[in-house]
Amino acid sequence: MMKRLRKLAETQKSNASFGFEELPLRVPPRPWSNVLDGGFLNSTCSVMRSVDEAQQHVDILKLADEEDTMGLVDILNCVSSTAWKINEPMLDLILKEFNRGGGSALLKIPETLACPPLPPRTATKYEQYAQLEKRRLAVKTMQEQHSLRSTMNLKLSVAKHVRGRAFWLPTSMDFRGRCYPVAPHLHHLSGDAGRAMMLFARGLPLGKKGLDWLKVHLVSLLGTFKAASFAKKLAYVNSIIPEIIAVADDPFQSDNMLWKGADKPWMTIATCMDIAAAIRSGNPETYVSYMPVHQDGSCNGLQHYAALGRDKEGAAQVNLEPLDSPGDVYQGVADMVEAIRAEDTIKQGPASIPAKLEGLISRKLVKQTVMTVVYGVTFIGAKEQVIKRLTSDGTLTNRRDIYLCAVYVVTNIFRALDRMFSSARQIQSWFLACADRIVSSGKAVHWKSPLGMSIIQPYHKASSRRIMSTMQSVTTETSSDITTKPDRRRQMNAFPPNFIHSLDAAHMMLSALHCNWAGITFASVHDSYWTHAGTVDIMSKITREQFVKLHEQPLIEELGLYFQEVYGQPDVHWSEDEFLSMPDLGDFDLNRVKDSIYFFS
Repeated sequence: MMKRLRKLAETQKSNASFGFEELPLRVPPRPWSNVLDGGFLNSTCSVMRSVDEAQQHVDILKLADEEDTMGLVDILNCVSSTAWKINEPMLDLILKEFNRGGGSALLKIPETLACPPLPPRTATKYEQYAQLEKRRLAVKTMQEQHSLRSTMNLKLSVAKHVRGRAFWLPTSMDFRGRCYPVAPHLHHLSGDAGRAMMLFARGLPLGKKGLDWLKVHLVSLLGTFKAASFAKKLAYVNSIIPEIIAVADDPFQSDNMLWKGADKPWMTIATCMDIAAAIRSGNPETYVSYMPVHQDGSCNGLQHYAALGRDKEGAAQVNLEPLDSPGDVYQGVADMVEAIRAEDTIKQGPASIPAKLEGLISRKLVKQTVMTVVYGVTFIGAKEQVIKRLTSDGTLTNRRDIYLCAVYVVTNIFRALDRMFSSARQIQSWFLACADRIVSSGKAVHWKSPLGMSIIQPYHKASSRRIMSTMQSVTTETSSDITTKPDRRRQMNAFPPNFIHSLDAAHMMLSALHCNWAGITFASVHDSYWTHAGTVDIMSKITREQFVKLHEQPLIEELGLYFQEVYGQPDVHWSEDEFLSMPDLGDFDLNRVKDSIYFFS
């Protein structure tokens, strides 16, 4: 195994061959005229990608009214119309790092571990186990390295192929309405290195505030000052201009440490280059920038929950409410968990689990769980997230202590969220109850998005089929066979996050459409919206207006009425108001979002 992997790594080349649909287009994509016709020029492509070969949501889309589907098609055409080009200096830097071979922390490729020999027969069982475990880990690491290098090789090959020319990315959507480029290798949904290689093909002058937005963007990429105001972020960047210029001139110089600890190191380098070029131009307002500047939602799933429930306290935590400095929901949860831990330590003593967590409760520890709880993460899944974080920290080494500490942390994260987002948790519970009632009738959960798109969850009991041949038999398994019963657990757990995803997809689509009408460039990675530095203010105004318009609709009430109409039939023996026992709404004024500068920032 080790010899084969080494041979694969040694023979890996920087070139590869691709199918037509794996590459970006060198001309604008063919506009979608219906749900089955558009995208590529000479090949067919469905407007909706299938999940596990499921076709029911595609069939529903085909049967939908043309009035509903044409709006979606028009929005996809807007999203697909953005032209891109390769950031050639960044491509050269990434190629230089890639061609060193082996692992790379910058490219998130693990270093190869030395593979120990097989244990001698004279070794004890414990020594044999330990030696074999080391070999297993070394083989696993080399497999990961080969896989990650192969993936990066494909990205770099496509980037070299389209270097020096504009290209476009035909876009399709999943069953919830979320948009994805069809070409799989190089696109703006890639990781840090892939995004750093991409620029808008059309440049715009920075204008009066563009350079400031580039500087704020840089702070976001560095991952510092997360809860600082824009003024503090700008002051920080202005204090490190010499370091930014040094990074732009020679990123790999040993003294240039600015970007090495950044959350997004490659995009940090690219942004430093653009800021340096703007400053050196002598007149930054007229400097033409091609750099996409990101505006990200503040825990966007919780933003939608807070808006659905008109939750005033939750709205302040996720920046729906105008504030002087951005609210940080992750730090807020961490602070609340730490307060509970400190109180429990006093009650339970210095040898207790809360005491062992002293100094370990942090924003980083709780962030993943807070981020994913809104998308349906279970207690078990959240526990595994915290175990992984505690293990990587290295402070705790006893496996039993790590397990018990993780259980304690997750329990109190959920308690903190219940207090901070009581309305969101009530809505989530109502979603689960509705899904349970629907699946109990033998049907899959089905609803309509705010844009009129029919959405049905493709999760059914697994079914298998054996295919016989003269040589062998092959058994295939699928969980999307509509002739089998819906999978109750998956249907229930998936409905709350899928409904929220359908809302963030609708918000993105509305923002894309209105940005197109305003004549500005727009791209998105779900709840991260991109435009030129010089047009951030225009996009910001549009995203806030469209969020308010989306949530001004009685979305919860309409969903309950739809469920009552479709599933609340007399033969199911439910009470007439089974789906209408909706949570009470708070008194948060949605129009406050329009004045919140940190809503997307």
